[in-house]
Amino acid sequence: MDSRAVSLTMESAQFSYGGAPCVRDVNLHIPPGEVHVLLGESGSGKTSVLRLVAGLERLASGSIRLGDQVVDAGPVHVAPEDRGVGLVFQDHALFPHLDVLGNVQFGMAAHDRGRGGEILERVGLGGYGPRRVGELSGGEQQRVAVARVLAQGARFVLLDEPFASLNRGLRQQLRQEVLSWLRREGVTTLLVTHDPDDAFFAADRMSVMHGGRMVQTGTPEEIYSAPTSLEAAVSVADANVLEATWVKEGASVCADTCLGRLPLIREPGSSDRYVVVRPEWISILSEGQGDLARVVSSRAMGVDRVWELDLPGGVVRARTRGDVRFEAGQVCGAHVTRPVAPVAGARQNRLEVGT
Repeated sequence: MDSRAVSLTMESAQFSYGGAPCVRDVNLHIPPGEVHVLLGESGSGKTSVLRLVAGLERLASGSIRLGDQVVDAGPVHVAPEDRGVGLVFQDHALFPHLDVLGNVQFGMAAHDRGRGGEILERVGLGGYGPRRVGELSGGEQQRVAVARVLAQGARFVLLDEPFASLNRGLRQQLRQEVLSWLRREGVTTLLVTHDPDDAFFAADRMSVMHGGRMVQTGTPEEIYSAPTSLEAAVSVADANVLEATWVKEGASVCADTCLGRLPLIREPGSSDRYVVVRPEWISILSEGQGDLARVVSSRAMGVDRVWELDLPGGVVRARTRGDVRFEAGQVCGAHVTRPVAPVAGARQNRLEVGT
């Protein structure tokens, strides 16, 4: 790991914009070298967190540390240019009057500017130095923006929706390249996005933001398989949210739902009222094997097929292999294949909530 990489610690961070609170009691620790993703819808507070870390905004209360250095707390506020933080915007923010090499060299110490060509080689843009940035594709401009951050020796990199403006093919290619470069450099990274695909691809760990709060932090797998709130559950992927009644079964507690009695991955809390069932956790069985459901519809989704199933308690979605075949109106069974998570929260629809 690059010795320049530093940790980020936010404690009880609060921030308001125009009198309205938009970051509420945020606590976050990112160790050196980790790629951490903030995932949330527009207005959730994720971009405000990024701006606070960059130093573009100032905390109302709480503290921010980069490594051992307090950069924002009370009267202390270290200027953005003195934090050693590199910021890559969605719109790249390149200088149109400079060529590619000039953009990369901007902000480098005079004695280091000879390394500009080497940095361009590292991001796959060798030989692009004399070109004007207006001549580049969106993906190439994004590479220049990343190269500029690497050239400045940033010890912490902030990425603000870095792939949002790219088409699907280029998006997949560029996020693979950018994340590989950052991991190879060992730079601590905080990436902000509203896109769960970007989050799952990029994150070593991730935090889901909702209403200015971090509602869950963990690995992508933890948040997907074991959400601790309804907001976290529906932010990362499609979900059936089912009303549940808790029943004791031997030494364990289970959930009685419209999909039958389901085992839980943990004991329910006092405010938990629902369970989260991902569509791919539902197997569709032939008639006579637990006739709970009737097929409403199905549609092909690449190699998979997504189903709507009508149950006595409402409609749920299932996702199966594409070769599973049932007809609309056909009676079938529906079986949940794994333990599920109990959650609390305000459900949007009667049985199902999706992103």
